[in-house]
Amino acid sequence: MTYFQVQFAKQTQMTFGTKRALTVFTVLLYVLFILIKVGAGNFDVSRLIIAGDRFVNESALTHPIYVLKHSDGYDGQFYYRLALNPLTHERIQYGITLDHPEVRSQRILYPATVWLLSLGNAYLIPYFLVILNIASLGVICWVSLLLCEQLGVRPEFGLLIPFYPGFVLSLVRDTAEIYAVLFAMCAVYAALNRKHVPAAMLAVAAILVRETTLFYLAGFGVAILLASIKRRKVDPSLWFYLVPPAVLILWHLILLHAWGTLPLSKLSSDDFTFPPLVDFFQAGSIAFHDFTSKGHLLRHAYNALSLIAVAAFVLTVTWNIASRKVRHPSLVYSWGFYFTLLLFFSIAIWTEPFGYLRILCDLYVLGCLTLISSRHDTILRNLLYSVTPLWLITCIYAL
Repeated sequence: MTYFQVQFAKQTQMTFGTKRALTVFTVLLYVLFILIKVGAGNFDVSRLIIAGDRFVNESALTHPIYVLKHSDGYDGQFYYRLALNPLTHERIQYGITLDHPEVRSQRILYPATVWLLSLGNAYLIPYFLVILNIASLGVICWVSLLLCEQLGVRPEFGLLIPFYPGFVLSLVRDTAEIYAVLFAMCAVYAALNRKHVPAAMLAVAAILVRETTLFYLAGFGVAILLASIKRRKVDPSLWFYLVPPAVLILWHLILLHAWGTLPLSKLSSDDFTFPPLVDFFQAGSIAFHDFTSKGHLLRHAYNALSLIAVAAFVLTVTWNIASRKVRHPSLVYSWGFYFTLLLFFSIAIWTEPFGYLRILCDLYVLGCLTLISSRHDTILRNLLYSVTPLWLITCIYAL
């Protein structure tokens, strides 16, 4: 190695102690934020469940939780219900009604893990819904630092991923995106190291937390398939990347047998629309109009800022892919799948930051990984400087 190669290698290495310190720092920041959040609500952790009385019968609950009046609540109430009994076959149980049982049950691993950690104790479940997500953020931080080392960029750029603003919104509503990204990122790390069996197993875990993580390894499968076609010989590792979609199909068939309906049957024009991007620009127009009108200034300003940030990030990653070689095309393919989905999101998704910023976590994580893989230090540095204040603003918005 030349002198300059040695110096570059030193810059991209980080000691175990430093990685541990950054991981602990990340976890402590999230713990501090969540303490401030629950402290504002008399330290009632169950407020993060966002239970609404249209789905939660307060008088029939196994253990009392905070229930909003005249409200539909949010997704956390269904994760809480499944954490009480992951193998439920009842639409109404423990005073909580599942709106779409087959859809909620397809994301079973998050509530099932909470059930296991809490031993099914209704009192402990609200705490473990939060603890599991915070612990997952620590693992995400650690794996991000390892990926930066492996891909040859300064390790501090690994903080881009755990400080994604959308994770704040997921954390304060007890939803599963953080736990899903944990398994998905570990799967990517294993795949980049050609550990195909662990990659497939981790990807299966990810899709059982949140089925949208299916595309994380799909790009690796596409890359192996294209290489096999070029060589006119099937790479045996390709079969491992067919395991996650096969398991997803099998799980959906089990849910069909249990509930009589496939989860995918609930997809509609409420979620996707055509032609592409029309609803995004319509949402931007609405956000700008709301921002310039009176009332709820912070909420409207944050929505407008978030839409601008999403557009800027997508354009940055697209420009980087088009103008600079990404050393792992599989990451580009995976990001492309999520980018294609984004094009067809409907106005129902784009109108609420709590919705689209959570949904776009996969697009963001893989976008960051493509930037890291291309070793574009200038873009990564500017992105880090941008994400930091956006994360802080999101924390203020979510309080």
